[in-house]
Amino acid sequence: MLLECKEDFNDVLHRLFRRQTDDLAVRISLLLEKQLIAQTGPIATNDFKKANETDLLYHQLKYVSIRSEKNSFRLLRINELEKMWNEVFIEHRQISPMCTGFISWDLSAEQQRGAAWRERTSCNECSYHSKMFNLYNEVVAKKRGRRTAAINLSIQVALNHIAISTTGLQKLFLGSNIPAPSTSSMQHSANVVSEIIEEYNQKDLAQKRKLLKEINILRGDNPNIINIQADGMYNNPFIPEWVKHHFNQLLNVHTTC
Repeated sequence: MLLECKEDFNDVLHRLFRRQTDDLAVRISLLLEKQLIAQTGPIATNDFKKANETDLLYHQLKYVSIRSEKNSFRLLRINELEKMWNEVFIEHRQISPMCTGFISWDLSAEQQRGAAWRERTSCNECSYHSKMFNLYNEVVAKKRGRRTAAINLSIQVALNHIAISTTGLQKLFLGSNIPAPSTSSMQHSANVVSEIIEEYNQKDLAQKRKLLKEINILRGDNPNIINIQADGMYNNPFIPEWVKHHFNQLLNVHTTC
């Protein structure tokens, strides 16, 4: 029964990695298998065998996921990153003065905040783990709860000036090998920004109307009649093609007077 378990386990690993697993992954697989056999002994039933194989596959998939994230990118604030590494190096030297291990990101514990990130580090030789660091600056809010990352609001402000949707921005992130913010988090930031933009827009329009009335009075014109000019923005940048072929409907998404 033990030999049958090993054969099934190797077959599962063969299908999972499809002959693209490096030597490090193979060594980890064998180590996990030996630990499992040492803890459980000979497997008595098929159900118990499948349960342990599932647990082993979970650790393998988790390792593959973390390894693939090592080749991706993150949007980090340089100032916060410098503070983090200096604090980590000093703390690691104080806790393990004789350790010569390699300190790296602990990607299994990272947390995404829209386009911002919370990270921690760990040592590959000793048991050192740092605290979680916010690698972004926060916006001070009057409401209770977690503060919003400034980069999330800045992105939404920029999206109000260009014809790119939430899905389009996510494609840009993924195309750059950067984990994209979720739709719900982007919508939350958009709601916050839209309220602020609307408030400032109303104030700005009120000031412009007041100035135009004063100009009309100086000219001797009726202060209640104001000539305006409008400019529109559409959700499709290919307006000439639409005029020729009429293949896509245009929606007015922004109007400035």
